[in-house]
Amino acid sequence: MGLTDVPPEGVPAWLIPASTACLGVGVIGWLSAYVLMTQRSLATRATAVPLVPLGLNLGWEIVFALYVTETRLESAGFLLWLLLDIPVVYADSSRESIHSS
Repeated sequence: MGLTDVPPEGVPAWLIPASTACLGVGVIGWLSAYVLMTQRSLATRATAVPLVPLGLNLGWEIVFALYVTETRLESAGFLLWLLLDIPVVYADSSRESIHSS
């Protein structure tokens, strides 16, 4: 998953750094998505993500951030995702309570 991976024989040497670069781009993309989801949810008073999938997302991000990641880039990405899930949960949960009353 990261720079510490050892590719099998015959795999080009550039593959692991390229994989890490793709991970970095993915981290930035998802961070942007979380910010945009929160902004949209607060502006439109609609849920960005249903609460059950959001809870499952929080769960796997906690597991990966604390137990699975091998490098600081991976850990930082998952921890940032986890931190940016908090405003999404807030925006969604406040909307859920409005819709249920």
